[in-house]
Amino acid sequence: MKKLVLAFALSLAATASPAMAEGPSMRTVAVQTADLNLQSEQGRAVLDNRLNSAIDKVCAVHRTPGLPAWIRFRKCVEAKKQEVQPLRDAAIARARVGAQVAVR
Repeated sequence: MKKLVLAFALSLAATASPAMAEGPSMRTVAVQTADLNLQSEQGRAVLDNRLNSAIDKVCAVHRTPGLPAWIRFRKCVEAKKQEVQPLRDAAIARARVGAQVAVR
């Protein structure tokens, strides 16, 4: 089964708890792509929704009350979106290449 695996290393130093600031933590969210037709606009839209949901889960460590936490959360989301974009593009490219090979 094909999966696009997104691994995000989040530094817990930015969290509110000093006890958690001792070292980095790794959160991994697997995003399923096998059931999607990434050649279609609809399939890519579903992928984007899944990626956004995964990013929200990864960045949730920053989601606590208060403006500073909200700013950290938004910065995390934007950074992870930039990090994920090449993986998204590669998954779509692989789908296109696979379709071309299947037609031959």
